[in-house]
Amino acid sequence: MDLPIRLIAVRQNNLKGISVEIPSKKLTVITGVSGSGKSSLAFETLYAEGQRRYVESLSTYTRQFLEKMSKPDVEAVENIPPAIALEQRNTVAGSRSTVGTQTEILDFLRVLYARIGQTSCLACGGAVKKTDAESIVDWALGWLGGRKALVVAPAGPFAGRTVLREQGFSRFMIRMPGAPPRVLELEDLEEDPSSGMSVVVDRMKISGAAAKEPETRSRLTDSVEQALAIGRGRMEFVDAASGEGREFTGVFACTACGREHKEPVPEMFSFASPIGACPGCSGFGFTLELDETLVVPDPSKTLSGGAIDPLAKPAATEWRGAMLRFAGRKGISISRRYCDLTPKERALLWNGDGSGKGFKGIAGCFEELKRWKYKLHVRVFIRRYQTQVLCGV
Repeated sequence: MDLPIRLIAVRQNNLKGISVEIPSKKLTVITGVSGSGKSSLAFETLYAEGQRRYVESLSTYTRQFLEKMSKPDVEAVENIPPAIALEQRNTVAGSRSTVGTQTEILDFLRVLYARIGQTSCLACGGAVKKTDAESIVDWALGWLGGRKALVVAPAGPFAGRTVLREQGFSRFMIRMPGAPPRVLELEDLEEDPSSGMSVVVDRMKISGAAAKEPETRSRLTDSVEQALAIGRGRMEFVDAASGEGREFTGVFACTACGREHKEPVPEMFSFASPIGACPGCSGFGFTLELDETLVVPDPSKTLSGGAIDPLAKPAATEWRGAMLRFAGRKGISISRRYCDLTPKERALLWNGDGSGKGFKGIAGCFEELKRWKYKLHVRVFIRRYQTQVLCGV
C-alpha cells in the first residue's frame, strides 16, 4: 500500500503551520482564493522538498548540473518521492511553440519514448530489436548441445580477407548448395567463389556439463563479440556437419523481415530537430498551398479578361500568352467566365496536360517561380496566393 505524503507544520511564506496528507499516485487539486498559499504549498514546499531530497541522493559531480532548491520552512515531510513541476509561465510563444514546449514536458517525453519505446517495423509491423552478445550467448549455450559448430562472420572483398589474415584469421568457410560447409585456409583459395564466404572466428563443441562453466561462457562471449565486430553487426552459428545454423544481427533490425531501422534517439521525437521534424511541414504543423480563391479572386472574369490574377501581371505576359494558346489547343474557350468552366477544364489549366511541354499549368508556373525564391519580391509574390493548410503527412 502506498503511504500518503505527510506535511507537518508548514510555515512557508503565508502558510500558518498547516499540516496536510496528500494521497500518493492520485490526482490531487489544491484550490483557494488568490493569496491563500496554493503555490507556497505545491511548488515551494511539496516540489521543493521532493526535488531537494532527490538531488542530495546523487553524487557531488552530478549535483553541480542540477537546480539547487532551498529547504522549505516545514517541521517534517514524510513519504515524499522525487518530484517534477510544470509551472505556469508568461513566455513569448514562437511559431513552433506547443503546450509541450511551453511547459517543457516535451523534454521528458522525448527521453521517455527514446529509451523505453518499442519500435515496430515500417515494412511488416514486426518488433524491431537490437540483439546483444549476451542474448546470443544464452541461445547458443542451449543450441550447441554437444554438436560441433562454427562461429562465423561475413567476409568482405578478397583484400579485406587478406587484412583478416594479418589479424590472425586464417580459416574461411565456403557454403555450397546441397553440401556441408567447407573450411579452407586462405592459401587454398585460388579466387573469390561465387557463393558466400565467411571468416571462421571460432570452432567449438560444448557438452551439457561444459556449458555451465564460466570459462565456456566467457570464451563464447568473446567469439560472438569478435564475430559481430568483423561482420559489422552480423554473425552466424553454423552446424559443421549439416550446414544448418542461425544468423544474428547486432544492428537495430526487424526480427521478422530483417529490415534495418534507425535506433531511437530523443531528437527523433522533436519537431524542431531536422532528425524528427515532419518532412512535409518541417515541424510547423501546416503547409503553404496555392489557394484558388486567391489566384482567381473574380471567377466572373474570362481567361482573356484576366481571371487568373498572377498571370494578368505585366511581368507574366509570356506565361499568359502560353496559357491562352494552350486553352485554344485543348478546346477551352477563353471568352467564357472562369466559373462556367468544367472541372476537367479547370484541372487542365491548373496542372497542364502532363506532357511536360509548353504550358505546364498554373501550378507549374509557381513551381518555376520557386527557382528564384532567394529574391524577396518573388517570395512575397508567391505568398500572396498561398494559404495555410493543415499538414496531411
